[in-house]
Amino acid sequence: MIQHNTPEKIKLRFSEAYLYFIALHEEQIVGVIGIKEYNDEPNHLYHLFVDKAYRRHGIARKMWDFYLEQCSEQAKNQSFRVNSSLMAVDVYKNFGFVENGEYFEKDHIPCVPMLLSKIE
Repeated sequence: MIQHNTPEKIKLRFSEAYLYFIALHEEQIVGVIGIKEYNDEPNHLYHLFVDKAYRRHGIARKMWDFYLEQCSEQAKNQSFRVNSSLMAVDVYKNFGFVENGEYFEKDHIPCVPMLLSKIE
C-alpha cells in the first residue's frame, strides 16, 4: 500500500479528478477521504483512513457525509464503488454499500469489492 501512496502518486491524484478532504483535531490530521468522480461509471472511493487513536468516534461517517454535501449533483446520481479492506467492510455497510464480487488481494491486502447504488 505504501508504494502506491508516494508523494508523486499523491500529486498525480490531486491533478486528476480526485477529491480529497482531511479531518483535523487540534491541527493534527486524524482522517483522510479520497474519491474519484466519473461521468459514465461508478465513482470510486479510493481512500478512507482514520488514525487508530481516533477510530470509533464517527470520523469516517463525518468525512463521508461531508463529501456527500460537497460533491456534484452528477456524482450524487451515480453509484459508488470501493475495494474495502476486511476490517472496514462493516463501516462501508453502515454507509449503505453491499458486497459486490469475489474477494481478491491487492498489494498483499485482502479486499472486498463493494457497491453503493445511487444515493437517494
